[in-house]
Amino acid sequence: MGDGIFEYNSALSGLDAAQTLLAYVAAAPRSTGNPAAMEKVKTLTAHKGVFNVPTITLGATADNATPAGHAQWLAEKAVENYLASASNKNSKLAKTFRSNHLALWQVTPDSYTKFSATGSPISQRGVNGTGHCNITPKQHLAIADLLAASASSGQLVSGQKVLTAIRKAGGITYARDFSAPLLKYYQN
Repeated sequence: MGDGIFEYNSALSGLDAAQTLLAYVAAAPRSTGNPAAMEKVKTLTAHKGVFNVPTITLGATADNATPAGHAQWLAEKAVENYLASASNKNSKLAKTFRSNHLALWQVTPDSYTKFSATGSPISQRGVNGTGHCNITPKQHLAIADLLAASASSGQLVSGQKVLTAIRKAGGITYARDFSAPLLKYYQN
C-alpha cells in the first residue's frame, strides 16, 4: 500500500473507505492467464521494431484502449535496433541505417477533472492525452507535415522542425526522458 493510500484517501471518501475498498479488492478472485494461450499470442506478434521508412508513432499517455506502453515498446525496439546496427561495423545496415522512428506523446493537461456543485465528478470528453484516437486536427496535420517532409528527403525529420511542429499543434511532446510503463505482455 505505501504512502499512496494517504495521497488518495480523500478522493475515496476517507481512510476507512479506502481501506475497505482495498480489502475488497484483495479478497476478490484473480484470473490467471492460460500459459499456452499467452505463448501463442506472443508468436503472433510480427513487429520487430525495425522501421525501414520514416515512421512517427503518437501514444496518448492516458489511452485506455491502446495503452502508451505499446508505443513505448516500439520506441525501445527501434532504439535497440538502431544501436545494434550502428555498433556492428560489419553490418550492411551500419553503413545505411539511421533511426527511422520518432516517438511523440499526446499528454494530458495538468488538471482536467471537473466537479459538479455537489462534488461529483463530471464526465469529460475530448481531453488531450486521454481516450483512444482523441487527436485534434492540428495534431493530425503536424504529423502529416512531418511525414511529408520525411518522405521527400528520405530521412526522418528531427531537431527544430519537429519541436516547432509539435509546439504549434499543441498537446504533443517529444520528450527523450519520458517513458511509459510497458504492458505486462512485453515485460518477459
